[in-house]
Amino acid sequence: MAFCYIDGEWEGGLIPDDGSDPDQDPENERAIGDIVPTDFAPLLIRDKVIPGGARRVTPVGNIDLFGNDFGFIGVGGDSPYWLIPSSGSQQDTVPFLGFAFCADNDCGEYVETDPRVSNTNVRAWITFELLSVDYFGESPTPGEFSVYTRQSNGQFTHWMTTSDGIGSTDKFLTLGHRHGNLAFSQLGLYSVKMQVFCYEGPGMTNKVTSPEVTFRFAVGTYWSKIAEYFPPEYWDQLDVIGSLADPDEDFIPNVIEIATGLNPNLFDADTYDPATEVGLPAPSNVNSGEFIFSDWATTAASQIDVEIESSVNGIDWNALTSGVTSTPLGTDGTREARTWSGQGNGPQLFRIKGTLLPSITY
Repeated sequence: MAFCYIDGEWEGGLIPDDGSDPDQDPENERAIGDIVPTDFAPLLIRDKVIPGGARRVTPVGNIDLFGNDFGFIGVGGDSPYWLIPSSGSQQDTVPFLGFAFCADNDCGEYVETDPRVSNTNVRAWITFELLSVDYFGESPTPGEFSVYTRQSNGQFTHWMTTSDGIGSTDKFLTLGHRHGNLAFSQLGLYSVKMQVFCYEGPGMTNKVTSPEVTFRFAVGTYWSKIAEYFPPEYWDQLDVIGSLADPDEDFIPNVIEIATGLNPNLFDADTYDPATEVGLPAPSNVNSGEFIFSDWATTAASQIDVEIESSVNGIDWNALTSGVTSTPLGTDGTREARTWSGQGNGPQLFRIKGTLLPSITY
């Protein structure tokens, strides 16, 4: 998340960095580069336990061994939350996100007096201010957003948190390029609005403030796919993006379309095709009642659960839990083909049930 202030003009957004930028200066501050607008560029966060994903669990009692109280994240003890960590050890599956400003900037130097800052030298500080956070999802409690860092003694420094409201202390200070932990309390979509200021003159004179910029996050596999199909102007419409919604009117709710690889924006009711590796359950052996379809691997999308159920009378339904086989699809292990065998009790009805955990079922 980067801002530049050059020749009296601001630019803000995202600067992708693969670690090989030759224009980086020796102090590892951000180089001037093309900034990607954030309007339609949500950061996608996979719902998978670490390592390889963003899902964490707060300590029992919500207090860790260093005495840190996790209540500021917005959940209780022994509860899941989702984290973009300040280290880049999981860059393949979790964004490695920093707060940055261009090294060649026009911001003046001064002594920062915020007690959370340990560097009291005269430096060109830049301040990220949190203005608002909008949550869109199906959680019964609002999604909360926070930014914190861990000191060398293990103690947390809180920079931004919405669980106690947004005020003047919800800001993050940096000298060039710095990372923090970004925490989200619920699965869903987040629009995080920030602005940046610095002082153009010496000392703390001639304050200059950037335009407001919105950074967007899609937390969880289901919501990441929704963000790919629906731009932000639809995020506040659960009758469009919700798990039980059917915006394309093909009688297939979003949760099942996302699970089986179909497009919730397209009238499609295709059965499973081995060539495309997507589609609704299709008979693989009519005589034995086997069905095959694609689904997200449990390790990649733990909040999406899909079952095939059978019934001999259309009233009493039983999940097909025996005779299940799974075959990985692709190379990243996020999707798989699943085959369910019928129960062999003569003519039967079958249906697919999709659940967006913990409790929303179609």
